[in-house]
Amino acid sequence: MKYFIKIISVLLLAGIIISCADESADLDTEMPEADAAEILAEPEPEILKPNLPDANYDGYIFNLLVSEWNSDGYWGTYEIYAEEENGDPINDAVFRRNRNIEQQLDINITEVRVQDVDGLTRRSVSAGDDAYDCVLPTLANAANLASNGYLLSMDNLAYIDLSQPWWDQNAANLSIGGRLFFSVGDLLVKDKDSMFIVMFNKTVAQDNGIEDLYNLVRENKWTFEKFHSVMREVSSDLNGDGEMGFDDLLGLASSDFAINVLFYNSGETVTRKDNDDFPYLTINTERAIRAAERAFEIVTDKSSAILANEMTGIANPWTDGINRMFQDNRALFLLAQITFIHRTRTMESDFGILPSPKLDENQDRYYSSINPVVSTCIAVPSSAQDKERTSVIIEALTAESKYTLMPAYYDVTITNKMIRDEESAEMLDLILASRVFDLGFVFNWGDMGNLPLSLYPGGGDFVSTYERREERAISAMERTVEAFRELN
Repeated sequence: MKYFIKIISVLLLAGIIISCADESADLDTEMPEADAAEILAEPEPEILKPNLPDANYDGYIFNLLVSEWNSDGYWGTYEIYAEEENGDPINDAVFRRNRNIEQQLDINITEVRVQDVDGLTRRSVSAGDDAYDCVLPTLANAANLASNGYLLSMDNLAYIDLSQPWWDQNAANLSIGGRLFFSVGDLLVKDKDSMFIVMFNKTVAQDNGIEDLYNLVRENKWTFEKFHSVMREVSSDLNGDGEMGFDDLLGLASSDFAINVLFYNSGETVTRKDNDDFPYLTINTERAIRAAERAFEIVTDKSSAILANEMTGIANPWTDGINRMFQDNRALFLLAQITFIHRTRTMESDFGILPSPKLDENQDRYYSSINPVVSTCIAVPSSAQDKERTSVIIEALTAESKYTLMPAYYDVTITNKMIRDEESAEMLDLILASRVFDLGFVFNWGDMGNLPLSLYPGGGDFVSTYERREERAISAMERTVEAFRELN
């Protein structure tokens, strides 16, 4: 994506230079010959190499346990294995990455695709069969696996260097007491696909005289209040039946989970950590209450919002419901995950991308929370027999992915399928740079991570719900902390 923006900038500047040259052709002034490419030339980013031993594993079969696509056609793993090159950039990048590492280490990379990575990991470790070298559970499932001793602490994996740029540095917040049992890196794309963004339909925006939404973001005015007011401004009962629904124009199309999304992207968290890296609850504050209540009001405003989980008579309310409304110019905003972009390739109207709004203009920055229910992570079963070999292979694959899979992913998902303007590229940069991993949201002790969502559908009381869950959450958190102290 960075290269995409840079190319545009080069072309624009080259055009300026040419234009200026034309205008000054008659001037009797000698100008040094300028080469646009030379002026704009930047050194290619250094390709870093992981610090690994010169190893040969004699054809070892390295087995990864990954997710199969669900019944709705979502959330399958597609970044680990490719049978052969077929012209698809991601597939071919995966194939080349794997071949490179297979040749380098003399291994064979394979995957086992299942619907229940969590359950199969538990059974494998319990049987002590060492069937899977690496598992890719969701963050939420990894939290449960780690708490119950099914995962290996990454400090036992000698050659995994989490300080390297192919590992997401924000994921370091998933540690407890200095112990980290799973992380996120460039080996994966589902953690990117699962991030929530705000897409807006440019045709709907233009037809309704909506102001420049990109500038609202840049000027720190993209807030809950502005988001809600724009939603209400465009909403219209197109079929005149007196009710707002699928056949009308709505400001927002999303699902009830958007309450959680808006809350966590306001910068609020379930927990923070003390100086010893142990968590404590922080969700019961005046600002958190305000964020949750406003998020609930926005998402459940039936005069300007429609939710997939409330749709009836539609086979797939996400694909055929809210996404169809957005593509057919009947929704201004689609608050959904990046994976939805794959399903808008044939959309005729242009669309743009925005981060989630701030709670108010006093918020320090934009935040982009990770959805722990579907975002995958990298982990090693605690039954692993050869920890050194496992760590070498995972580090090699993850490092290689930075220079193969990641460019292909961004080329496909962003340049070819997503980005239709330079401003959206700018916004996506902002979103990806704002990723946060809330430990309490991921571990969801006492279901405290879903406290904002618990206000739905009836608008329950935040404080009383917190009080009912507090003791259970603290007890569950303490059990996890104690487990992490004892685990290898």
